[in-house]
Amino acid sequence: MAKYLFLTILFIEICRCGFERNETGARAIAMGGATTANFDTIWSLYTNPAGISGCNNLKIGSAYTPQQFGLSELASGGIVAVSPISFGVVGGAVRYYGFKKYNEFTATFSYGMTVSAIAFGVNLNYYHLSIEQYGSAVALGIDAGILAPLSEKLLTGLFIRNLNSPTIGISKNKLPQSFSIGIGYLPFNSVQIGIDFYKETLFEPSLRTGVEYWLIDALAIRAGITDNPDQYSGGIGIKVSTIRFDYALTKHPDLGWSHSFSLTIF
Repeated sequence: MAKYLFLTILFIEICRCGFERNETGARAIAMGGATTANFDTIWSLYTNPAGISGCNNLKIGSAYTPQQFGLSELASGGIVAVSPISFGVVGGAVRYYGFKKYNEFTATFSYGMTVSAIAFGVNLNYYHLSIEQYGSAVALGIDAGILAPLSEKLLTGLFIRNLNSPTIGISKNKLPQSFSIGIGYLPFNSVQIGIDFYKETLFEPSLRTGVEYWLIDALAIRAGITDNPDQYSGGIGIKVSTIRFDYALTKHPDLGWSHSFSLTIF
């Protein structure tokens, strides 16, 4: 009982109204979430849907965090898929978070397109929250993002989450709104550097930095730093043919370690 009480308090403190931002894909997590200005990845669906507009074939991915902060009750996972169509790229995803007594489920439909080298993207999110003995509630949220090249090696991106100010439940609790603006720099073909300024309602602004370096075609190493709160992350990516496996390790200053995994088929 004491454990469930602690978990309830922890959910309220971390999530406030629930459905906080979660990068889900291990690559973004390993890079400290500094992936707002990132093209050609299905996991952009969560960090900036404009990024899926660079996908030119069907891609499928799955992600799993088994014990966030060492607690199996805070497990999360999801499945993502994107595919080009005659005019743009469409994507879909489902994500769960929590355990039997407290569970969040999100289904997302995404669309991305590029016009004159500038990419645009939108998400329609269906949120379902279930709390044992309290029932369930749903809400709809809309995200929007844009990506624009500043030069051949420099990208800038903007992502706004829940821009329609959705509320959930009888008490009309507002779901978290956030915006992030980022820069992606590719000094070499094998190196990507990301810098994001991130702000979520009820929280202090956060500066996020991340780097990815492909040592060889099949192996990448990644690292990231985030402030407010100070978090450190790292991970690897392993690519074999059309399959990529990503792993991320994150250290929260008060809550401890989290491991995340994702698999992408492209």
